[in-house]
Amino acid sequence: MSIVAAAHDEEPTVVESVRAMLALRHPRHEVVVVDDGSRDGTFRRLAEVFDLRPVERVQPGGIRTGKPATAVHASADSVPLVVVRKENSGRAAFLNVGIDLASIR
Repeated sequence: MSIVAAAHDEEPTVVESVRAMLALRHPRHEVVVVDDGSRDGTFRRLAEVFDLRPVERVQPGGIRTGKPATAVHASADSVPLVVVRKENSGRAAFLNVGIDLASIR
């Protein structure tokens, strides 16, 4: 199961929110956070706390996403977290990018 969530200028609360989603008790899950064009330190906070590293993840393109992802990062630890960076283009677009890049369907 993949949980897709948006983060737009959420620096003060993003780490707490992601930790809550990661605490889900499910045998196989991942959290996909789409940083939808944040201008604050949202991504920096996530990168620091979860030790994010750039990864290659193909965006299949089967879903209309508006503006595509500009970068994909994953936790260097065994934390099932993926952070997608993209330009801000609205709720439907961030959800579609997250769904398109989710690995667990």
